[in-house]
Amino acid sequence: MEGVQVIFTPVGDTKPAHGKVDGQGRFSLVTNQQRGVMPGKYRVLLINSSASISQPDTPIEPGVNVPPPEWIAYDRKLTEFLENPPQGPGWIPKRYAALQDAPLSWSVPEDGVEVTFEVQSESSRSAR
Repeated sequence: MEGVQVIFTPVGDTKPAHGKVDGQGRFSLVTNQQRGVMPGKYRVLLINSSASISQPDTPIEPGVNVPPPEWIAYDRKLTEFLENPPQGPGWIPKRYAALQDAPLSWSVPEDGVEVTFEVQSESSRSAR
């Protein structure tokens, strides 16, 4: 799950935080470009890494309103990937990235303890 984006979206009066999962499955968060997360309640979003979709080599010229066709195709592939992520081991189901219906939440305490999130694939979810 390396490269998965982790986003803590505030439920109360706090600031959002974000980070990426590393090769060991761990992540740390950043809030307003500073390491850490504010205490409070959050919805936790997990978004699959899109690193498997190569960015075009074609540069985007400053001041041009329409990007090159390669970038339009890349954007289309990226949108399709995020709307219909691959299924199976190593991929996070789309429901974990849905802001309103995200199944994960966390109340960050003042001492900022570590937390582990378990993600269920679509197949193990339907097997219950």
